[in-house]
Amino acid sequence: MRLHPGVMVEAQKSYTARDVQIHALGCGIGMRPNDLFDLSWLTEPAPDVLPVFALVLGAGAGLFTSQGIPWEKLVVLSHSVEVLRSLPPAATVSSRDEVVLVEPKPKSNATIVTVRTSIRETDAENISSRIETKWLVRDMVAEATAGIETNEGQSTPNGSPFLNIDVKTSPQSALIFRLLGGRSACSLRSFNRSKGWV
Repeated sequence: MRLHPGVMVEAQKSYTARDVQIHALGCGIGMRPNDLFDLSWLTEPAPDVLPVFALVLGAGAGLFTSQGIPWEKLVVLSHSVEVLRSLPPAATVSSRDEVVLVEPKPKSNATIVTVRTSIRETDAENISSRIETKWLVRDMVAEATAGIETNEGQSTPNGSPFLNIDVKTSPQSALIFRLLGGRSACSLRSFNRSKGWV
């Protein structure tokens, strides 16, 4: 497995208000159409941007596929997002994804990989968001490597979260996921009865 701390991918992505709105719908926003909180994420022409929108702006699985690892072997274990500045409803952003820790799990025939991502608007100096993602790479065991520390890393928070938000997911979420380009197998019950997996 050709993956070790220090492997890095940099990229640029552009998004529009429509992308922000579709992402919000996929997260369950819009289930309460008369709620001002929900509407703020969907209002045209300048919706508010959910903090977790930053998750779709990094390389994601692309960091692994660039190293010859098929996306089908990847499972996201956890995300943590630190928002330093709200993203605008449309922008071009630069991302940097870097492997910081590789943990082989021989008994499970797998490897846990920690990736740190920074997102910034292309014309801005300061970072908008920092993300730490733990990935499980199935059916591949990496050689043991030491982790590295970067200036843009974040520590694991201690204690209980200061805010919990529960959002009911829309029954259309699986189809919205597919519209956003997600390729993992997902199911929508009413759709499955006649069409199967989407």
